[in-house]
Amino acid sequence: MWFSNGDSIGRLATDGVLHTFTGPDIDDAYAGIAVGSDGALWFTNSRNNSIGRVTTSGVVTNYSDTTIDQPWGIAAGPDGALWFTNASNNSIGRITTSGVVTNYTNPGIDTPFGITEGPDAAMWFTNANGDSIGRITTSGAITIYTDSSIGGPTSIVTGSDGALWFTNNDYNTIGRITTSGVVTSYSDPIINYPESITAGPDGALWFTGSWIGRITTSGVESVYKGPTLLISGGDPPGSAVTVTGAGFQPSETVRVVYKTGLTSPSLASVPICSATVTNSGSYSCPGRIPTEPAAGPHEDHTIIAKGETSLIEVKSTYYVGPSS
Repeated sequence: MWFSNGDSIGRLATDGVLHTFTGPDIDDAYAGIAVGSDGALWFTNSRNNSIGRVTTSGVVTNYSDTTIDQPWGIAAGPDGALWFTNASNNSIGRITTSGVVTNYTNPGIDTPFGITEGPDAAMWFTNANGDSIGRITTSGAITIYTDSSIGGPTSIVTGSDGALWFTNNDYNTIGRITTSGVVTSYSDPIINYPESITAGPDGALWFTGSWIGRITTSGVESVYKGPTLLISGGDPPGSAVTVTGAGFQPSETVRVVYKTGLTSPSLASVPICSATVTNSGSYSCPGRIPTEPAAGPHEDHTIIAKGETSLIEVKSTYYVGPSS
């Protein structure tokens, strides 16, 4: 798996071995990355307004152009070129594998973010501020689709049903648009600030937000939440605290410990409390934050909850204020 990582590009092998590629040509590359028709990885450099290319051996090439302005999403097109969104100058860019850039504008393009190849051999993109979905052919013809249910769309992907699926970050919904422009919106309390979306191997669409969500092409939604940890009280140091959360294995014991974030003094984990997880996977236990000076005032510290059976662990940063 290849991924953009700010000022580097990462490669994670299936055996867990991680390689990181850095260089002056990789600058704020955290938005888009795609496989090109040349077998290399192409990515967007949002800060230095350029498009990058990295081979599987780590050789990086950078392409700049006056029309590239805060590039965001990028995707391989059916014409063998890479297509990308320019969030700041409201345009769609195209770059060949030899580095030739073409720019396309339209009054309806407003802060484009995500882009993908559609099932109709055109490229589809989201207009985050324009509350619309755009389509551009490989010859540059642009169509903009609006609908009252589209709000702050960010990511877009082609689904197994031949439609385009996208996230509505402003409305907490998942949208679907057919190649003829018919829009359907799916809402549910479990959809919370959806951002990225991709087609899964199971034919469903998977998306990110406050947690991982899944929606089938028929609109059936489900959510996958990781373990949670909520802290109530505990300030000033030495005072009582209640730790609650969910996402653990029923009937297992969750142990909660405190560990300072300071480098000095170095404090080993201090037990706070433990609890037996309920059938719903939740837990709750009272405890007490360590007192000064061991805790160290005015610093961010960490509380950790770990299941003894599942070995699931969740951490939360906690600010320890001054003693009263």
